Amino acid sequence: MATAFDLEERLSRELHLIADELRVPPRPPIAEEARTGHRWYPLLVAAAVLVIVAAGIALVAGTHRSAPPVSPTHTPAPSPTPSRAAVHIPRTAPTIPYVLHKELHVGGATVAGKWTYVEHAGRTWIAERSDHTWWYGSDTTPTRIAVGEVVGRPVLATGNGTFAAMIVRSGNGTRLTGFETSSAGEGLGVVKVPAHGSDGAAVTVAAVTDQGNVFVSGGGVSLMWEPMQSGRPLIDLAKTAPGQVVVSDSPIGTVLTDGPDGAAYTADIRDDGSVQRRASLPSADVVVDPSGARLVWPHFVSEPTWGDQLRVRPSAGGATERLTLPVGWGFNLGTWSWETPDLLVSRVMTADGLTRMARCSVAAGHCVLLG
Repeated sequence: MATAFDLEERLSRELHLIADELRVPPRPPIAEEARTGHRWYPLLVAAAVLVIVAAGIALVAGTHRSAPPVSPTHTPAPSPTPSRAAVHIPRTAPTIPYVLHKELHVGGATVAGKWTYVEHAGRTWIAERSDHTWWYGSDTTPTRIAVGEVVGRPVLATGNGTFAAMIVRSGNGTRLTGFETSSAGEGLGVVKVPAHGSDGAAVTVAAVTDQGNVFVSGGGVSLMWEPMQSGRPLIDLAKTAPGQVVVSDSPIGTVLTDGPDGAAYTADIRDDGSVQRRASLPSADVVVDPSGARLVWPHFVSEPTWGDQLRVRPSAGGATERLTLPVGWGFNLGTWSWETPDLLVSRVMTADGLTRMARCSVAAGHCVLLG
């Protein structure tokens, strides 16, 4: 490619050739005084030609001169996303109620007595003592649930813990009852229910909603009780929603299965007992965090009470993540509970019976032992 200097040289040579070949005719004779007064005209013409030539050279050179470099616009580099290894998982004691080594821990303190089980919702907890009595509270002062022999376990309203329901057995038969958990709470009443289903399985409370609706199931029995609707009879879901089994309630809807071992899904159960499906679930054993953002479920069970891995994904669907423990430890099934939308805690154990608490982080993708 020709440079500006080459073009300038070529143009200069061509202009000189033109000038050499140009023939100027002789001037006619003129008077002396006229000749002396205009001798500078040829010089003026020559100067004009030189100006034109110089302007042309400058124009050509300017046209082909490389443009000055333009400073690139500075775009800040995106902030790096922290790696999973860099995510900090607190090793402090769990902030939710838990039982470890028969001690019930609530709000950083222990509750008097020996305990075997606890569940919580909102600020309320329900727990079982070693003598098989049931208690509830919101701090370290427990209140006994004195209703007779509880069949299965009492169940709290999943979202806020405002209501609790249970089936009790006494000399008068099997009854479904419940109460409000506030200090001034009232009883929900009592209704009679069958003790067993057609296959002999015990009928127990499956779920309680934040509105106070109670679902019981077992052995083909499936009933809905609406104690807040005074005088309304039990609704037989075996007729209004044949084959559908209520498993639990959650912040994203009631969890059901299509048959005892069928696919799990969330749904709304209307006042007439009809079921409006929402979305499919990966397992009937999901536990949804209180915000409704994520759900977790056990992936593999190597022993009846021991799972070696949890899986978690957004409630609306998306990628499934794995939560793993240090080698040699497994999750004690049914003891994991959400602390935040990212953190959950669980009791964990080894094959030879050692138990501890662990905290898992979805962002980190693994769990750490506590204590």
